[in-house]
Amino acid sequence: MSGNLVVSSPEQRVANRALAEKYAVGDPSAVRCIDEWIDAVLRRHFRSLQDDWDDLRQEVRVRILDNIRRSRFEGRSSFRTYVHGVARNTGIDALRAGSRRRANEESSRSMTRAIAGGESGADARILAAAILSRLDAAQRDLLRLIFLDGRSYVEIAERLGIAEGTVKSRVARCKAKLLSGRIDP
Repeated sequence: MSGNLVVSSPEQRVANRALAEKYAVGDPSAVRCIDEWIDAVLRRHFRSLQDDWDDLRQEVRVRILDNIRRSRFEGRSSFRTYVHGVARNTGIDALRAGSRRRANEESSRSMTRAIAGGESGADARILAAAILSRLDAAQRDLLRLIFLDGRSYVEIAERLGIAEGTVKSRVARCKAKLLSGRIDP
């Protein structure tokens, strides 16, 4: 045996698979058991994410169900160990996402401070050009319609012949792309 891998006996494998199958069909006792295992991981390793535990628990549940349906739980370890691993990896993903979000927010605040902080016209134009260079021509045109022309989403939708929701989602993608990393003029 190596690492944390515990080889199950044939009886344990059957019991693990039975528990996984009960969980997959929503058996209340299996769901309670798995939720207790998930909560133990959250309490032990992810106290800093306590405000997000409900969302994390649900994400772990979804991942486990998806893995069971795709036959990814092979029974080489106990189902409890498997659930702990999925919960731990989901928590790590959440920590990483939070770290990226904080970095993006700081980058956005830095850009806002630079623009509002009295940058000269030339410096502000260089900064704006660096920011806009991250977008393709269609995305730049969309932002011009909104911020320079002052058009509403409804007006833009009519002008482009698309739904207002499509305009909103494109703007959201532009914002996400702009905030996806640091911009140094």
